[in-house]
Amino acid sequence: MPLPVTQVNANAVTGANGTIGGSVQRPNMTGTQPCYSVSPESRLTNYINTAAFSAAPVFTYGNAPRTTNCYGPGYLNTDLSLNKTFKVTERINAQFRAEALNAFNTPQFNGFGGNNQTQIQNSNFGQIQGTLGFPRLIQLGGRITF
Repeated sequence: MPLPVTQVNANAVTGANGTIGGSVQRPNMTGTQPCYSVSPESRLTNYINTAAFSAAPVFTYGNAPRTTNCYGPGYLNTDLSLNKTFKVTERINAQFRAEALNAFNTPQFNGFGGNNQTQIQNSNFGQIQGTLGFPRLIQLGGRITF
C-alpha cells in the first residue's frame, strides 16, 4: 500500500489550509526522491527520505500527492510442516510431526500504522519503530493410532 505523507494543519480549528476543519493536510515536495530502493533492514532509521518534504505555509495547499510512490516494508512469512507415518505393527501406526512457524526467522518490520510516523512534524517521521509477529517457533509432536 502506498504511504500517505501528511502534516499537521497549522490552524486545525478553522481548517485554514483547506482540509475543511480537519487536522492534517499535504506537505510540499522539495524535488528530491522520497523513496529508497535498498532493503528495509539497511534503512530502518531513515525509511523515507525526510528531506523530500517540507511543511506547507499557513493558508496554502501542499503540492504532495495524496499517497507517495513509497511502500511499507511488506510482510513475508514461511511456515513448514513435515509428517512421517511409520507402521509399528499390523494394527498400530505411529506418526512423527515437525512444524515450524516463521521457519526462516524473517523479521517483520512494523509499518507506519497509527503512530503518525508519516507526519512530517513527528520526531519519528520516516522511521521503522519495531517489529510485528513472532520469532521462529518449532513444534514437535507424535501420534499413535490403533
